[in-house]
Amino acid sequence: MVDATGTWAYTIESPQGANGGTLKINKEGETYSGTIINSRMLNETVLKNVQVTGNELSFSYEGRFGPNTNEVTVKGVITGNEFAGSMAIGQFGAFPMKAKKE
Repeated sequence: MVDATGTWAYTIESPQGANGGTLKINKEGETYSGTIINSRMLNETVLKNVQVTGNELSFSYEGRFGPNTNEVTVKGVITGNEFAGSMAIGQFGAFPMKAKKE
């Protein structure tokens, strides 16, 4: 079982270039929760459906892109203090995402 809790510095590679921010994962009992902060927009967004299964971490949140809101889903694998996966943003597609625990 991996430890997904803590503060993670993440980056994604998209057609607009590299972007990143901070991901915080908390655990109370058997329930995970958290927030994500995009370094471009600097707004903290609450995560939904945070799941840790074995070494897989997945979650979703409502992302705002200008006047539009899209469901953003993230899924990947934790190895030690690193996370590698993808971030899917509505009709915009999926982009590689990496994170390192601070």
